[in-house]
Amino acid sequence: MDGDSRERKEDCVVYVLDWIMMVLDDEEQRLNEKQVSGINYLGQQDAPRKRREVSQAPGAWAGATVETVAGEGVYASILPEKWNKARDIVEKWLRCAPEDEEEDWKVNRKELEKDTGFLIHVCLTFENFKPYLKGFYNTLNGWRWDRDSDGWKRSNKDWKQYWEDLEAGDGTTNGVEWTNIGSRAEHWSDVKFTLKEEHQDDNAPVFVKGVPRFKQDLRVLSKLLESETPSKRLIRGSKIWEIIYGFGDASGSGFGMSWEKDCKGETTGGSSISYRFGRWGSDMDDSSSNLRELKNLVQTLEKMGEKELEGVEMFLFTDNSTAEAAFYKGSSSSEWLFDLVVRLSVLEMTRNCKIHIIHVAGTRMIAQGADGLSRGALTEGVMKGEEMKSFVPLHQSALDRDPALGPWLRD
Repeated sequence: MDGDSRERKEDCVVYVLDWIMMVLDDEEQRLNEKQVSGINYLGQQDAPRKRREVSQAPGAWAGATVETVAGEGVYASILPEKWNKARDIVEKWLRCAPEDEEEDWKVNRKELEKDTGFLIHVCLTFENFKPYLKGFYNTLNGWRWDRDSDGWKRSNKDWKQYWEDLEAGDGTTNGVEWTNIGSRAEHWSDVKFTLKEEHQDDNAPVFVKGVPRFKQDLRVLSKLLESETPSKRLIRGSKIWEIIYGFGDASGSGFGMSWEKDCKGETTGGSSISYRFGRWGSDMDDSSSNLRELKNLVQTLEKMGEKELEGVEMFLFTDNSTAEAAFYKGSSSSEWLFDLVVRLSVLEMTRNCKIHIIHVAGTRMIAQGADGLSRGALTEGVMKGEEMKSFVPLHQSALDRDPALGPWLRD
């Protein structure tokens, strides 16, 4: 501590067995280096040469740069060299793409695999790029046994048709009678095992077929990378204009969602509950519960649009963990779920909002009223006047939620 200013000039941070000294000026740095040399001799690793002066724009670290702008917030970006390399990769593959959509596109698998790895590295900083790597993955894996012509994993419906095509319809498969090969389930198990063995990475072809999605994603990435200088991604803004809490649920026949919005710009003041519910059309009869759950959330957010989403941090709660996982992963092996994830990503970019999808227990959905709303019930949970925030204990720690947890951990 400085005796005159009482400001901290140095500090020591300890984590398990490691400790690191921090200083603010050159004189203290020289003294610190002497201390650290002794520490290194005793076996603790600390490298003063890797330290930097205190700054709100300290430069690159682990492939990313972080900058704090007064009055705006914290931004992340990448070095210009990495930005330009990503642009070159996208433009290279775009130049190779045939103009005729019907023409086969032969892609060097190893070269694409290497370029995809670098773009994954860029996605650590620009997370909104992640959905547009799906065309890369589908092209790399389209040769495998369980993929369709566009590189997507086959659905159960596709597999059913696949097995029917294998059967001759006369009690045989590929000319072999069922009585000679055992049960149908055993036979399918043997077929799948053989196909997996034939499609291991060691047997991968040198060239693979470029899927239609690959070219589409390249065009989107080209747009995202068109700036001559690296773009910046807002990590945390200095101001949050508004926070909205919402619960969405979908049943086999219907959907429902309720959310609390700030009405401070209106004459009523305070906040109010908005809601949306309805029945699915016949086109959703054969859809999975995962698709219905995520589609309900996405469609509701799109309808909220510019009027309610601009500058908003939105917390969405669902009892479907697949919807939550697909959103944060930024991708899905299901073509339909993936398209919904992309729509959410576009919403965040175009509406300048931040979306959180949080998985909660089904019992909480029932108590909040979203479960009943999906069935047309308008007298449950928040719909009968209960406070929305009583179902959103995000401000409480685990110990606040359950006081018995602390003593249990200490025992």
